[in-house]
Amino acid sequence: MQAEPKKSLQNSDQQANLHRRIAELEQALAEHKADLNRQIRPKEALLEINRAVQELTRPSHLERVLQVCYDALHSVGLDFQGLAIHRILNEAEATFESYQFRPSRKIEVMIRTVPNIKRMWQSGRTSYRPDLQEDLGGMLPETLKALCERYGMEVRCLLDIPHPRGTLALLSTSPCAFSESEIQFVEQVSEVLSVGITRVEDLEQLARSQKDLAESRQHLELTLEAARVGVWDSNLTTGKLLWSDSVAPLFGLPPGTFPDTREAFYECVHPDDRDLVQTAADQAIKDDSEFRVEHRVVHPDDTILWIESKARLFHQKDGIHLRGTVMDITERKEAEKMQRVEDELKLAEEIQNSFLPSIPPDVAGFELGGYLQASGRIGGDFYDFIAFPNQNIGVALGDATGKGIPGALLIAKAQSVLRAQAQDTDRLSDGITTLNQVLSMDNEAGRFVTLFYAIIDITEKRLTYVNAGHAPGLLFQKNGMRQLESSGPPLGMFVEATYTQNEVSLYPDDLLMICSDGVSEAMDEKEAFFDEGPILETIQEYRAQSATDLARVICEASEKFEAGNQRTPDDKTVVVIKVDP
Repeated sequence: MQAEPKKSLQNSDQQANLHRRIAELEQALAEHKADLNRQIRPKEALLEINRAVQELTRPSHLERVLQVCYDALHSVGLDFQGLAIHRILNEAEATFESYQFRPSRKIEVMIRTVPNIKRMWQSGRTSYRPDLQEDLGGMLPETLKALCERYGMEVRCLLDIPHPRGTLALLSTSPCAFSESEIQFVEQVSEVLSVGITRVEDLEQLARSQKDLAESRQHLELTLEAARVGVWDSNLTTGKLLWSDSVAPLFGLPPGTFPDTREAFYECVHPDDRDLVQTAADQAIKDDSEFRVEHRVVHPDDTILWIESKARLFHQKDGIHLRGTVMDITERKEAEKMQRVEDELKLAEEIQNSFLPSIPPDVAGFELGGYLQASGRIGGDFYDFIAFPNQNIGVALGDATGKGIPGALLIAKAQSVLRAQAQDTDRLSDGITTLNQVLSMDNEAGRFVTLFYAIIDITEKRLTYVNAGHAPGLLFQKNGMRQLESSGPPLGMFVEATYTQNEVSLYPDDLLMICSDGVSEAMDEKEAFFDEGPILETIQEYRAQSATDLARVICEASEKFEAGNQRTPDDKTVVVIKVDP
């Protein structure tokens, strides 16, 4: 009999604990919701302001944006009573259009000259005056007094935030009204408002443009004709085709003489583009979609122009119409073609530069350097340093016929094959013979490459070289200068050609200079060559410089030498090999 009261007490305790737990969970949930609301509400406020900005359709709607902005900022807990948007009208005269939202919720719009707002706007920095009673922050007392009278409130705190088209200002009767995070939030709002003001200005410009357009219909017709744009109407039911007078010249015909049938139109379209135009028209008719196609037309004198045709379907009582415009886009097509060429040139330039050594190799007992000065964006010269497993070094300098992309491709092919053959062939001459065979195959254009290729035996101080139709290498030694002459024709000319290799010993303080014909065949105004004499003088004067700098100096001296000659300049490349003293 006593167990029942005890059990009842236990149930009561459990219910109390349950109610307490539920209350705790409800409180935690409420706190979580409040925390989420604090995080989400600023984003919602920004969205509200942004929506108002996006709904702008005329300048007067900026007042509506100001109203939404005022309410949205209050909804996130900002402590302010006045709000103003200033839009710059004339920077030179510091003239602003001001939309002022006052505590009475009245919006006043005025245009005034405000130099202090201009200075703050030009600074591009947020201006925050937390307590104007303690520190005016550069504001004049009479300016503060006028501000308080205009808003009908005692302004204690002022926040000014510039944006590209003006400023946003918040005024509060409380000192230190805004925290750092709130200021950052208002800066985001200012950016959104800037979009709205720009939109207003665009709308104003559009209104002015529409007015000008309405007043200039006749001028517009003349402009369309000058712009080579025409209007057409094709009745798909009757087959009748109508054109504006400005269309005929686009097809090379006198005004008003363009044929009125679709068949005659297709006769003017380039034969290779007729199927394209017909397919686009059929698809537009089938899908009731826009007809848009770029195609060529052929004039009676065989001149070819590019035309863009655009049209839409219209269902009329007299049949289905395809109405649209034609526009001469020849200049645009040429510009696109030029841009493609420019892109290809840029890519070829980057590829060619990637083949050049970034820095010369560090070789014990020797100093190597090279310099290439292309006459155009893409040159026909190259030089290379090839390292071997036995520490020997290959040195190459080549010159291809032609410039631009064909010459660059030939150089890239020659350089790639040369590197492969250098590692796989014991005899230098065998590798060059193989390279010649590769370049001779499928060489219908008859292009060729002159090449000076040498291997430096680091241990034996010996230079083994092959000169394939290239300018002689100049070896300067203590007992004089020696020319390392050609030992075979240029590569790619004769598939059966063979090449012999030669050797020369190197001694301390020797210097070998290899150059392309752009250097050795440079001519002055008297048609004298920049040959061994000028080269020797340049080397004697600048020999103390590094190998790379000396190579550059020789190229520059050659360029200066031919300055008075009107010939088209050639690529200039120099490689210098110096033996340590």
